[in-house]
Amino acid sequence: MKKLYAVLMLLVFLAPTTAISGEDTLVAMVTSNLSLTDNKTLDIKAIRKLYLGFKSAAQQKPVEVVVNVSDEQLYQSFLQRVMYMSAKKFQRISVAKFFRHGGKLIQNIDNTNELAEKLSSNSNVVSFIWAKDLKRYKHLKVIKIL
Repeated sequence: MKKLYAVLMLLVFLAPTTAISGEDTLVAMVTSNLSLTDNKTLDIKAIRKLYLGFKSAAQQKPVEVVVNVSDEQLYQSFLQRVMYMSAKKFQRISVAKFFRHGGKLIQNIDNTNELAEKLSSNSNVVSFIWAKDLKRYKHLKVIKIL
């Protein structure tokens, strides 16, 4: 009975780690004509600050961040790798910042094609996507592999 329990516990702990395959790499991206970084690369800390509503030191223009919620696994991966928080906490912080300091709420987009269109039409937008999906959108520029 103890062996069965140990095997079940091992499967429970290993199942979430095997869910993300090697080809599902999270990528932060911007449109190709954005001079967001002034020849500097944004690190994860700077990207996190952008999503929390703070300005980056390398940023010349105001940047609009968009949350890609087209895939639940992608969204959860973003929250874990970049934001280091749960979806509920991220939403609570975003709304609290909106009510305290004004501005705009972060837009959630649930369609990858719509996201690519928004990134194409506005040069000040930053978002994230799976690396495998980037092949369809040649006009997007990768600023950081997350």
